[in-house]
Amino acid sequence: MLPPDDLDRELARLLAVDGRTSATSLARTLDVPASTLHRRLQKLLTNRQIELRCDVAPELGGWNLECTWTATIPLNHKTRVLELLRHQPALRSCMWTTGSNNLRVNFRVGHQNGIGMIESAVAEAIPGLAPAETIVYMRSHKSMGWMLDRNGRATGEFVCPPLIGESERVDH
Repeated sequence: MLPPDDLDRELARLLAVDGRTSATSLARTLDVPASTLHRRLQKLLTNRQIELRCDVAPELGGWNLECTWTATIPLNHKTRVLELLRHQPALRSCMWTTGSNNLRVNFRVGHQNGIGMIESAVAEAIPGLAPAETIVYMRSHKSMGWMLDRNGRATGEFVCPPLIGESERVDH
């Protein structure tokens, strides 16, 4: 793996500010051919020097709590569980894992009763199914991106994620 250079770091910085920027626009901004940009971006992604993700500010969705479940699901119920979870509007992520608790699900809800409502819906659809463990987060902090005030409005402050082994903070 070649060490990152200035072009890699600048590409990562531009993506951190706006991950929706087109490859054509990035190539133009960086003054490199589109083929070079695509090759560099692919290298950074393949070597896991950058990861593309989206942090959502909980305040915008009206979420007050985040809840993670772990559960043991027999393989013959897997399809039904996935179908049920697909229709849960509070679902944030769903993962199959190894070990005794082979399902990990993350929900965001507006109030504590929302957790019980989801548990009831799952138990009703699949009798006997209940989470082995429920973890409730009282507040989820946004770790990077455009910071928001208490009303969910942009403050103009941008917190940049670590860029290829570096860490920086930029205000725009």
